[in-house]
Amino acid sequence: MEDSKTERTPILPAKTTSSLERARRRWVTVEPIIVLGTVGVISTSLIRPFYLKERLGESMFNITEQDEYSKCQANASDGGMVEDDVQAEASLWILYLSTAANIPMIVSSVILGALSDRLGRKMCMVIPLVGYICQEIVYILTVCYHLPLPVLFAGDILQGMGGSFGLLFAGCLSYISDITTEKQRTMRIAVVEMLMLFIGGCVEVGAGFLMRDIGPFPPLALALGFNVLCLIYIAIPSALIETVDRDNIPENRKGLKEAGRSVVAIFKFTEDGRRWQTLLLTLFLFFITLNVHGVTSIFILYGTAQPFCWSAVTAGLVASFVFVVGSLGMVAGTKVFSFCLGEYFIMHISCLSFLASNLVMGVSRTTVLVFVASGLGTLRGMAFPVARSVLSKIVNPNDIGAAFAIVACADNLAGFAASLIAPSVYAATVSYLPPAVFFVFSGLAFIPNGTHWVSEIMNCILHDGKADFDRSYMVNPLEATIAEDPIKMQSTAPGYKVCATMKSPRCIISHCMERFRPPQVLTKNAKVVYVARNPKDVVVSTFKMMPKWTFDEALWAFYHDKMMYGSWFDHVLGYWTEQGRENFLLLKYEDLHKDLRGSVCKLAKHVGKDLPDDIINGIVEHVTFDRMQTTYQQLEDRYGEDGKRMTRFRGTPYLRKGEVGDWKNVFTVAQNTLFDKIYTKRTEGTGLEFDFELSA
Repeated sequence: MEDSKTERTPILPAKTTSSLERARRRWVTVEPIIVLGTVGVISTSLIRPFYLKERLGESMFNITEQDEYSKCQANASDGGMVEDDVQAEASLWILYLSTAANIPMIVSSVILGALSDRLGRKMCMVIPLVGYICQEIVYILTVCYHLPLPVLFAGDILQGMGGSFGLLFAGCLSYISDITTEKQRTMRIAVVEMLMLFIGGCVEVGAGFLMRDIGPFPPLALALGFNVLCLIYIAIPSALIETVDRDNIPENRKGLKEAGRSVVAIFKFTEDGRRWQTLLLTLFLFFITLNVHGVTSIFILYGTAQPFCWSAVTAGLVASFVFVVGSLGMVAGTKVFSFCLGEYFIMHISCLSFLASNLVMGVSRTTVLVFVASGLGTLRGMAFPVARSVLSKIVNPNDIGAAFAIVACADNLAGFAASLIAPSVYAATVSYLPPAVFFVFSGLAFIPNGTHWVSEIMNCILHDGKADFDRSYMVNPLEATIAEDPIKMQSTAPGYKVCATMKSPRCIISHCMERFRPPQVLTKNAKVVYVARNPKDVVVSTFKMMPKWTFDEALWAFYHDKMMYGSWFDHVLGYWTEQGRENFLLLKYEDLHKDLRGSVCKLAKHVGKDLPDDIINGIVEHVTFDRMQTTYQQLEDRYGEDGKRMTRFRGTPYLRKGEVGDWKNVFTVAQNTLFDKIYTKRTEGTGLEFDFELSA
């Protein structure tokens, strides 16, 4: 009963609530950023082609009224040929401007997204907004002062250097991943995606009316104002709480080099097929984004031609309908299907919705059928939040920003590729099969534990209480088994060569799991002592010994059975079942603290040593934690580098604090709650219990 009580003891009340915990309590976090940012981005993207056509029509044909050639006309007429020439030239300018933005964006989005894991999520929200504000200022100056069109390149290059909307959205998704559980995440991402589409649909109509009735300046000024408001919202600490604690991240992990490593690690890590999952999910997102951008890039142009002959208002309403039904279908479909289907099945349904919509669009000859096609595509948006949620669950939590940065880069590349593919296909087939572009995109829709302490006690027992025994065995032959990547293990070092040179009786330290132990261990000649420690202190101890890890990474490794020597649960429970075997003794680290002398006597009896009280007392005095630290320091002074190999792991001392309950100084309330839940579930019914702290 006492053990059960100590397991539920709360963390020290003096511990302050972390910013991450406060952020998790918020219902509204990045949603205003999505709303304000989308208004700004959509307004600018809608105005650009109209403004380019106006300026090009004026310079090429001295046309000042767009209505003179924007009506649905026969291709053989003069007006039709003028419209085609202006359309072609405007398309080239859009292609050039998109290229100017996309080239720097590919690099900046990945680098800035990866850095957000170390420098904070707000960074990759602020920088894209600054880029868009610069672009909008350049566009406004060009419109007001009738500057040459090449000036627009400056705005697009600055916008691309800021990472574009892909980086802004990746930052928002990373923030959501930080503050949600895996169960909540898919729905929260779906809501954010829905907001983006819904607001985008509303802006399509509003900006179109402003452009038609007043001109390009009001929509651009509106975009600038909304992006400035978005910056102000992010800048207010109480409005948006930063989820990345920069103070707990070592300085050597904050640089570009470490950010680059985290990006590479996402694709290098092959454990449990995670690399292939990441690659395939990124490729999947690339193709569905290519589908969306490809269809939308040609959608309005297709509708303004025969047999539809849409006006600007009709085109805006149809586009708005596509956005709105897609946003509602994304949230409702994801919520409903998640009750009965797995995530990958939901992605398949989304692809089928893409397919049905594109096929019906291809055979449509009336606007009513276009609305029907859009209705069939209601569920196509489900793939985006589900795929992003799956991706966030399979990568290291401290690499989520890097993962979403890669996805943002893939999204932007898909948009760029679509701007090349869709117009080319449409231009090549418009004279004999205009809907061919929809059939093309239909096809794309398929496509450490007290071991050294007990070792010191055992050697003192085997040498009749003498502390000056040969310690060459302590030169750790297993250090080479730890790779530079703290998650990935290399092949085992030949520790048996060290053991073979030792004189009997030998005391051999090992972290070998029960199922990998040598068969000789089962014989009565070998005596096995297994030391187990409460898992919370194990995680903290591991974290302290791995300077390149953050504590979140240490917890992730524990939850996913990726500790340095494998699964903690498999390790401890494997030996837990050995109790009762004649040559096996299980000791708990916490029992050594509670009754050191009793533990020494138990060990001596286990190896058949009947030692007098004075020797037992001498051993107990020698192996107190303070005395052992002194002994280890003497070993370093005596043996130099070899001494440090005996007493340290990569420079970190094996003997650090030696406390029970040190985890309370590291765990947050939320981390402790989640840990207890996982630990209880995985040890239920085993009878395994630990003291997580000792009474004073």
